Amino acid sequence: MNVRARFVLGSLAPALAAAPLAANPRTWAAPRDSAAAHATIRGWAEDTWLLLLDREGARAGRLSRAGILQRFHPAMDDEYELDLLSSRFTFSEDYAWYSRENGARYWAGSINHRNVVTGGELKASLSLGAGWWGGVRFTKQESLVLDRNLVRLDIERRWAGGLVAFVEGTLDDVKPNIDLGVGAGWLGERGSVTAAVTLLDAFSDLIFQELGVSPGIARTARDHERLPLALRAEGEVRIGREVRVEVSGAVLLPLRIRAYDQVLPDAGFRQEERFALAAALVEWSPTPVVRVGALAGGVRAVMDRVPLAAGAPADDFRLVERTGRAGVFLLARPDPWWSVEAWFERNWRPERRSGRSDVAEGADYEDRAWSAQATVGFRAPSGLVLWSALDADLRHGVRGKGQVPLAVPSVRRNTRARLDVGWEAGDRWSVVVGSNWDLDGDARGDRLGFDGAHGRFVFYW
Repeated sequence: MNVRARFVLGSLAPALAAAPLAANPRTWAAPRDSAAAHATIRGWAEDTWLLLLDREGARAGRLSRAGILQRFHPAMDDEYELDLLSSRFTFSEDYAWYSRENGARYWAGSINHRNVVTGGELKASLSLGAGWWGGVRFTKQESLVLDRNLVRLDIERRWAGGLVAFVEGTLDDVKPNIDLGVGAGWLGERGSVTAAVTLLDAFSDLIFQELGVSPGIARTARDHERLPLALRAEGEVRIGREVRVEVSGAVLLPLRIRAYDQVLPDAGFRQEERFALAAALVEWSPTPVVRVGALAGGVRAVMDRVPLAAGAPADDFRLVERTGRAGVFLLARPDPWWSVEAWFERNWRPERRSGRSDVAEGADYEDRAWSAQATVGFRAPSGLVLWSALDADLRHGVRGKGQVPLAVPSVRRNTRARLDVGWEAGDRWSVVVGSNWDLDGDARGDRLGFDGAHGRFVFYW
């Protein structure tokens, strides 16, 4: 167990012992009109924000030529996106998670005969008295492109009237990777809004440029020639009884960093970076048992790198990565036993790399997809839960086949049925396991059509 994992388990002990606790001021209030579940885009926005906040959580690393988003890997096959879709928590499960201040959840799904992708979170918050709160979050993500074990701490102060101020930070065993942030917000009965500014790699220049690090410990040093500041804001508002709106955004102020060999300082590169994220969701409740809505999100990351005097010519390029999505959803609970969740979206992933030397690689790639999921759930009074679903990822390559690292081009029309079974105890915990069944004729070597398995659990206290 690494340093961050050991720390978070020790930090959570007093919080677990203190349950049940009062609500965390920055946690979204659970809705009173909960006959039907709600959707959220906050999970996608949070995962995308972490691509900037925790650059070392990418398997290729902070200074990789693969960029900031790092979406592709040579081992990805044409069903990788479908495997993620079938395994992750649903919109309504995400909303329930962000409505609670203390909990643990985990999901895992098969991507081939050997490997799974996983994601887990732990969070705990407790009152420190006199309006002060403390919280800890641990995020674990393992996939072909991520190896994340991130601990975040926050201290916040709440005043009467809904005003909140907070400080937050990440913990890492490599001290230059630690981030620090400050923010403020307002929370009321009809909604909430928070905004924060984060100093990325807060101690990097102090450690590398002032204190110094032996080349035997770190051969490559970093020098931020512009302050690495990121701004983030998010909010939720209810308009009347029928409409709810979520917004989330983040932007990295223009950043320039120099990475150089401490033994040969002219070997390395200088790099400028940009990052912008925006997401929004609108939900309408025509009746207490039906929610319909639309969502959209996008992120753009730019890396412009030039070699130093003795740097590698391959480090002379400009990389622009973009991901976008837009779709609609339906959530319904016709009676306490039955529920329906469905969504349908268009998503796209362009990537353009412009090499400025003979050896700097270039690329102009884009794929697009229609992705969808339709789920029918049954909840028995005993706690038994049954789900049946149809998942689809109809993806095609627009241009640039072979120009990004993919084992098999993502150009197939992938569909599958999903059967899940589990057990739950109200809103306290649930455990679900399931199987995937191929509908497009390319099951992974199974003549019966078995196409992998998955599971997830969540606990609240």
